[in-house]
Amino acid sequence: MYIHAVTGSLNDTVRRAWIPISTASVVLALVVVVGIKASSGGDGVQGPIVVDTSAYPWSLDPEAAIRWSKLVVVGSVEDVDLPRWTTADGNPPTDFMSSGNTSGELVFQTAHVRVERVVAGEYEGDTIPVTVVGGTTDDVEFRADDFGPGLEVGDQLMLFLAPPTAGGTWDFGQNWTRIQTYLLDTENHTASAYLQEVLPISELEHRVGAVRDTLGEAARERGLFGQSD
Repeated sequence: MYIHAVTGSLNDTVRRAWIPISTASVVLALVVVVGIKASSGGDGVQGPIVVDTSAYPWSLDPEAAIRWSKLVVVGSVEDVDLPRWTTADGNPPTDFMSSGNTSGELVFQTAHVRVERVVAGEYEGDTIPVTVVGGTTDDVEFRADDFGPGLEVGDQLMLFLAPPTAGGTWDFGQNWTRIQTYLLDTENHTASAYLQEVLPISELEHRVGAVRDTLGEAARERGLFGQSD
C-alpha cells in the first residue's frame, strides 16, 4: 500500500515521491497530499510554515466502523499533549526548515481519553491514548482535517479504535488509532461524525450493540491485528 505525497519546498519548487505505507496504517487515510506554504524573503522564511494535508474521505457508518475496530469506548478527553513530529526525537525532519521536505513525517498530538464505558472489546485502563494528526509546533502549522476531527479537553466521545502497531509508516508510540469518532452532544442527545448523518445517541448505541459480534472482522481478514488476535 502507498500514499502519494506532493511537497512544495519553500522556494516554490515541487517534489513528488511515493512513500510506502503499511496496511495497518490504511485506517488513517488512503491517500495523502501534502503542500507547504510559507512567506519567504531574502533572509529566509518570514512567516509560519503551513503544511496542508488532505485525504480521500474514509468515514464509516457504525456497522462498518466496528468491523475495522478492536475496541469501542465511550469517554471524555481528559488531556491533550503538545504537538510533536513523528520523527524519533519529535523534532522536524533534518532539512525541513531549509528545503520544506517533510520526508513523509507528520505532526500529531496524543489525546488522553478517560474511559467511561467499554462498548465492545476489552480494555482495563482508566484512560487510553489516542492519536490526533495535526497541530502547530516549531512555527509549523500542520493541517490534517481529513484525518479525523481535532479533540479538545472535555469532548464527549464514542471512539472506534485500532490498537497500536509496530513497524508502521509513522511512529505514534502506544497510541490507539481512530477508525471513527462520534462526538456526543449530551445536552441535545445527539451524536455526529465526519460525513455521517447526525444520530440520536440512543440510536447510535442501538446500532453498535446490534453488530457488536462483528467487532474486528474486516481488520482480521486483512491481518491488521496480528496473529494473536
